[in-house]
Amino acid sequence: MPDKQQLFRSIPPVDGLLQEESFRDLARVWGESRLYQSVQKQLAELRQAIGRGEIESQDELSPAGIFMRVKRDYEEDNALLLQPVINCTGISLHTNLGRSPLDRNLMERVVDIGHAYSNLEYRLQEGRRGSRYDALEDQLKKLLGVESAMVVNNNAAAVMLMLRALARDKEAIVSRGELVEIGGKFRVPDVMEESGATLREVGTTNKTRLEDYEQAMGDETACILKVHRSNFRLEGFQEEVSIEDLVKLAHEKGSLILYDLGSGLLHPEPPAILRNEPTVQEAVAAGCDLISFSGDKLLGGPQAGIIVGRKNLIEQIKANPLTRALRCDKLTLIALQETLRIYPDPERINREIPLFRMLSQTSEELIAKCQKLAHHLSSEELPAKIIETRGEVGGGSAPGLYFTTPALAIEGKDVDFSLDVLEEALRLGEIPVISFIQNDQLIFDLRTVADEEFAPLVEAIQEALDKVRNPMPTSGQKRKVE
Repeated sequence: MPDKQQLFRSIPPVDGLLQEESFRDLARVWGESRLYQSVQKQLAELRQAIGRGEIESQDELSPAGIFMRVKRDYEEDNALLLQPVINCTGISLHTNLGRSPLDRNLMERVVDIGHAYSNLEYRLQEGRRGSRYDALEDQLKKLLGVESAMVVNNNAAAVMLMLRALARDKEAIVSRGELVEIGGKFRVPDVMEESGATLREVGTTNKTRLEDYEQAMGDETACILKVHRSNFRLEGFQEEVSIEDLVKLAHEKGSLILYDLGSGLLHPEPPAILRNEPTVQEAVAAGCDLISFSGDKLLGGPQAGIIVGRKNLIEQIKANPLTRALRCDKLTLIALQETLRIYPDPERINREIPLFRMLSQTSEELIAKCQKLAHHLSSEELPAKIIETRGEVGGGSAPGLYFTTPALAIEGKDVDFSLDVLEEALRLGEIPVISFIQNDQLIFDLRTVADEEFAPLVEAIQEALDKVRNPMPTSGQKRKVE
């Protein structure tokens, strides 16, 4: 074991460490002050460890060894900050990864408008105050042929506002089979309770008939609430009432029909895998009084709750005090505005909305992407093969809809390290890569990897392999990825 005094003398000075290239690179993203504090802290801890006889090698005192300690400090400091990740799960609307990604060109438009003052609540032609909903209302009216529209911060808020404004202290009739739980343990009955409406359940979990609704309706009935089961599917011995029949019944009884459509598919010519998903256009054509849906699911935009339908009802909702508390900020409104501007042209939807670019990829295109990645991995002496795995849309949309999709897999038996260690190294990398392990295979489903993410993905895998095979940092240059 080296002499303690020799170890103390081996500790490099702070100023010398800060001149190292790796430390200068870290300072650019972390800030010089925070980096300086971390270096001082790590050197103090090393001195204490030497005093306790816990340092056995001078390697731990090298600039590279100290950098690894500082970098861990940086990673812990930034662990909860939002940052880009590369999604290799194949789940296009991954709730934990932010649901629908937004196109880079669209986001540049958000920056162009959002970084400066804008006419958020100002009518330029008239020189007076306007509403932040004007532009979006006009877009949605033209797209859907509805009387009016408004936007709040998510669909749960939209449902609560509809019920609070239109069914408070009265009954809202819902099928037991539609009392769903959405993400984060939020349940439709809980949202209804907060709205002040009284829940009136009808039917059974698997079967609800028209007469169940009819028998429940009375003087206290404000509305029928239809809830699209956008995050699960009933199969087998089951029955539900069509939206057309519910509209007819509600209007015959002098009640409203509110439709929580949830996933919000507006694409007039959606990819084949979404052909059985109900659309907003169909709900409008059926005659629903109000329809609510999400912005960040099958619409492919930012998080928002969109309400469309009768003008007099939406005016009542806008007048509710909670509407201001649940309104969207300007950046969300800009992103939604730019998303909706794409919708009049179906070809632009598939080209410019990432969700539909992903879902429109063919097996041949995905196999080609897998082959390209496999080629790069072979240069790392990492064998990989193309397999078929199960894909899904995700994000509480298109429930029960699974499809086979090509993916690239690394098999545990073909490598001399743990797949769990590699998965963790990928997940904790400078650009985190989210993959998954199944049947002793580390799987990369490239459907959810954009073209511009391919080179960073290869570099992230290279860096993760370096960590797994050689825990000490290497000084080699990053390899160029074509």
